[in-house]
Amino acid sequence: MVHVVAAIGDHHGVLPDTQFTLGEGPCLDAYRTCEVVAVSDLEQLDPSRWPGFSVVALEAGVRSVTSIPLQACGAAIGSLDLTWGTPAVLADDALTDLLLAAEVATNAILLLQSSSDGQDQLAGLLGDDGRGSMAVHQATGFLSSQLDITLDDALALLRAHALANGRSLYQLARDIVAGTVRLEP
Repeated sequence: MVHVVAAIGDHHGVLPDTQFTLGEGPCLDAYRTCEVVAVSDLEQLDPSRWPGFSVVALEAGVRSVTSIPLQACGAAIGSLDLTWGTPAVLADDALTDLLLAAEVATNAILLLQSSSDGQDQLAGLLGDDGRGSMAVHQATGFLSSQLDITLDDALALLRAHALANGRSLYQLARDIVAGTVRLEP
């Protein structure tokens, strides 16, 4: 399951959570394809590409996005995402710099994960002790077991409920784990 490890900047709260909740967006495409995903102007994007993400991003003031996959041994382990409030096309030298930054980020993550306390170090460095993402994993497993459905169906149910009720997927998952919210299929 893909989840946000860290985010900073003007759109750090809404866009990563929106992509994870909807299951669509540039970071997920970069992760799935292991290719750079760049959209210079979301207003010019085919509406069927990311129908939910595009609406939220434009409402948040984002006009262009670039997502660079973080890769180890040819497999994606995450993505580095950038947004701009104006239409933007990256120059070749800027893209080269971002590819190097993605490589540095990948190496840092792998180094931290390879140590005996790497997960604690990584979580501490990134500020969110992982409880938000962990709650989504726990709630997905809980719903799968409770409702006798697949993990994919449980995550889809979580996403649908979060969207229908205007809630963050992370907040909903925490409430399910805490037992204050109960979902039905």
